[in-house]
Amino acid sequence: MFIEKKTKYKIQKDFSTIELTEIKEGTNNFDNFIIFKNNNIIDIYDRRCDHAGGKILSTKNHHTCPYHNWKFSPETGRYNNGLEKKKLKFKITNKKIIIENKKFIPQLNFIKSKKSVSIEYINHAFLIIEGDGFKFATDPWALGPAFGLGWWLKNKTKRNWLKELQSCDFIYISHNHPDHLHQLSLSLLKKDKQIVVPNFKSNSVSKFLESMNFKNIKKIDFLKHFNFKKTDLNFMILKSGDFKDDSGLYFTAGNTSFLLAVDSNNLNSHNLPNIDLYAASFAGGASGFPLIFDNYSEKQKVKILSKNKLLFKTIRLKEIHLTSTKYFLPYAGSFLEKLDRNSYIKKNNQKNSVDDYIDINNKFKTLDINKNNIFEFFDGKLLSQKNIKYPVLNDLDEKKYEANFQNIYTKITKKSLNNYFLKSKFHDNLILFISLMNVDYTKSFFNLSINFTKKTTKVKFYKTEITKDILRKQYKKDSPNLLFISVRLESFINILINMDSWENLVIGFECKIFRLPNIYNAKFWHHFSNVYVKDKSQKKGIDCYSCERLNQRIFNQILNI
Repeated sequence: MFIEKKTKYKIQKDFSTIELTEIKEGTNNFDNFIIFKNNNIIDIYDRRCDHAGGKILSTKNHHTCPYHNWKFSPETGRYNNGLEKKKLKFKITNKKIIIENKKFIPQLNFIKSKKSVSIEYINHAFLIIEGDGFKFATDPWALGPAFGLGWWLKNKTKRNWLKELQSCDFIYISHNHPDHLHQLSLSLLKKDKQIVVPNFKSNSVSKFLESMNFKNIKKIDFLKHFNFKKTDLNFMILKSGDFKDDSGLYFTAGNTSFLLAVDSNNLNSHNLPNIDLYAASFAGGASGFPLIFDNYSEKQKVKILSKNKLLFKTIRLKEIHLTSTKYFLPYAGSFLEKLDRNSYIKKNNQKNSVDDYIDINNKFKTLDINKNNIFEFFDGKLLSQKNIKYPVLNDLDEKKYEANFQNIYTKITKKSLNNYFLKSKFHDNLILFISLMNVDYTKSFFNLSINFTKKTTKVKFYKTEITKDILRKQYKKDSPNLLFISVRLESFINILINMDSWENLVIGFECKIFRLPNIYNAKFWHHFSNVYVKDKSQKKGIDCYSCERLNQRIFNQILNI
């Protein structure tokens, strides 16, 4: 079915030259580089933040990415969360530093075709793509909420979505966030369905699907060129350029090239080919940062949100320019915060709209998913776009989903909490404090700390409520990092007993966070979001099928609408 081909690259080189006499002892700041000199040793770094692709800005002795406040130290070559930044290669000739910038741009074959390729926008990141001899879907989220109860589809899904999905040759799932790897939608599929996933080191996507008993999962290495069944469909999966498990899909068909970047930051380190159609998320606001972070004042939050909204759009436009795309398809951003429990988020969150990308310039055309849902391409050109109105799915009311969720996720014990963290096998210079609370954070049920600094993880329970003031008094400069998470009880029970990703709590606005120091604890979030997540063996050990019980209850209610 999937025929591997040799991957080809187009190599692009350029050079930057800096006079050696300009380099002083210590840190030297240039527009595109940070250079650190220690006696005769010179280390050179670019200014691209490895987290989300923002530019590291230097003010006095501070080097910070404005996107998420990552701080870089040229002296150590590391970010303040301990992650190492790659050094650039250079040579010194005639007292000049010559820095070589080399890009390897992946290239896919074009196979001549007499038929066009159609892209149907179903909902959010759910697309169905059909051409000569192939049909595949991406990231199906068709009903219900995602990220616990945090995200809801803005638009209704067409009624026959499942029949269409079942008829696809395969489904591509970009990453393990539940608006892309949506358990409720996927649970309706036959278990022998062919699913294509990125081969992340953590196996975060494949483990989840295996826990759902899917039998036909194809893990594909990044930058591997595949042809599908000797059709004109060639494709490869590209890795996001940050530390997260995320990906995009590059494919050619109908004499046309396509790139679905989805949510990826700095996809393939921005080593991207020229593309006819570029598709990517458009909204931003898809994170709890900074609204659920108690390290910031309300005034600071507004400032950060405004800046992030503008930066998000700026990065998208830069990627459009970088790929020389003719057409931009903004998708994977049609979600709302609907429940009363998240009214603060709904009121204050800031997002870009599709309209913000319309008629920006005459170099590319933005395809409006709010007006059309079928886009047909051939020979690198848009042949047609139209809006076909289908009967829509009658989904449950949000309040019913909330009631089902709260009825299922009600019970937890100190023993289960203790066992969960002891089995995590995570160690870092970090002490985690958790307060399990009611919906409006006015009452706590469990208060505990987890010390990850020891060889054996130590869990401690408290009779009194943990507060930020208590942690401030406890924290000293030489102490481990302190991370305090106040989380809604039922949301945390869902994460724990179903071995789900902790990022769901943050992105779904189901918790509040306070950090000392105020840095992103990258190792912790990666481990509890991508490594220590569900798979078959863990599911058996926990002996919990609450997700399946919840899914069956919801389906029965939908049938009775």
